[in-house]
Amino acid sequence: MEYDLRLGEILTLIIENQRCASNLQEITPRGTMILSAPTFRGAVIPLRANDKVQMIYYRASGQYSCIIEVAKRLMEKGMPLVEAELRSPISKYQRREFVRFDTLLPVTVIELVSAEKVKNMTLKKALQSVADRKYSVMPAFSEPILGMTMDISGGGARVSSPIEFEADTILECEFTLRDDLSATAEALVLRCDTVDSKDYPFQMTLKFVLIEEKSRKKIIKYIFDEQLKRR
Repeated sequence: MEYDLRLGEILTLIIENQRCASNLQEITPRGTMILSAPTFRGAVIPLRANDKVQMIYYRASGQYSCIIEVAKRLMEKGMPLVEAELRSPISKYQRREFVRFDTLLPVTVIELVSAEKVKNMTLKKALQSVADRKYSVMPAFSEPILGMTMDISGGGARVSSPIEFEADTILECEFTLRDDLSATAEALVLRCDTVDSKDYPFQMTLKFVLIEEKSRKKIIKYIFDEQLKRR
């Protein structure tokens, strides 16, 4: 595949939902790319051989995207680099509909449908059972679980939890945006990782699968208001 790239060009690599900065150092005779190691907020983000990430670059006509695979890590004059290969065609990139906003918010979580049940009955049927409020299984926990968001958007959130929930579990989440403002959504657990925290040893990536538009608008307005305050 041909590269529409220039040496020194600024690139964006999407790593764990974060937009990391890099730039093109060289295109080798083999056709691989030498990139500066990606950074996020000034910190180098380590990549390993065989890692695949999305790469984005910019033109006057818009943003373009492809998947690259890391071949190996390099070091040149004390500068960390990665050698990568193109693994997909280059196509015009569509921006994500919602931007994630880093914030700590209390969130009350209740399990609605277990991961096992979702896998057995298919996600579509599980969501229909949630929408109809006809649960064929009792919640795994009779009491609500209190967690904290790490970030939130109109389409999902990252939530720290004292309890582990399996990927594919469907949860009901109530987010306390302010003392007088809350928003509710049913969310699918995309992944759940163990982290080094005494109070919240699990961190979930959630995707909203059922959410009323008024709740989504509350979340988006909260993000907008907080961004204005931080500026």
